[in-house]
Amino acid sequence: MWRGGGTLKADYSEGVLTAESPEEAFGIMHQEGFKSLVAKIKGTYLPLHSLHHFTTGRRLKTNISFISSTPGFSTALHRVSKGYYLVLRKTGRAYTPRSLVSWMLASGLISIQVLISKLKPFRLPCLKCNSKVTTAYRAFNETNALVLPICHRGQVVNILTVPDLAHYALRVGRTEVLSGTVSVSKIAGQFLDVYTVKKLEPMESLRKYSIVYADFGDDVFLFDSSALQKFLSAYTGGSSLARSSG
Repeated sequence: MWRGGGTLKADYSEGVLTAESPEEAFGIMHQEGFKSLVAKIKGTYLPLHSLHHFTTGRRLKTNISFISSTPGFSTALHRVSKGYYLVLRKTGRAYTPRSLVSWMLASGLISIQVLISKLKPFRLPCLKCNSKVTTAYRAFNETNALVLPICHRGQVVNILTVPDLAHYALRVGRTEVLSGTVSVSKIAGQFLDVYTVKKLEPMESLRKYSIVYADFGDDVFLFDSSALQKFLSAYTGGSSLARSSG
């Protein structure tokens, strides 16, 4: 784990997605991917993995902590490994699992191969092709995941993202999301598909979508920001927040 001082100077933060409406946020993500894990929509800050709560009108229980000065890497690592997203008030920059892990990779603290091996215990659970949207809603809430793989015969055939679910919820309303019978296959793939992920190098996939896809032939692994956070928790020897976004 990192044991250096708290004043190491480096850019281990990322920008915040800023939009005046969910629709504007969806447009940005269609163009740019998930380059920001923190969003500011209508003046409200929220982790991107809780966007479906925002569009269904559910009360947000965000794990965002506002800070007044730039944290050293060890300080940011400690807080983020506990499940918090840090936002620096004066710049609007965010410190997230992805921004810290990306810096660790760029700085040589860990290699992408070692990262993937360390992420294995935190692989995302699979949804079935005929799983209902209500099942996905519960799974996202239980895991704080940003994406969930849709699997068939041990292979990832599609990817459902929180923006997929949030976009659907905005269109049909919360009641339909929580009680409807629509399958996840009907709404998946609007913002990200498995073919795109397979073509990207792990570092590029991490940068643009905050996910890592690893194909070991007999098994396929998909990891996202929730897995990165769990990795950081294990890396620092700490414990993360459980279901921090409610």
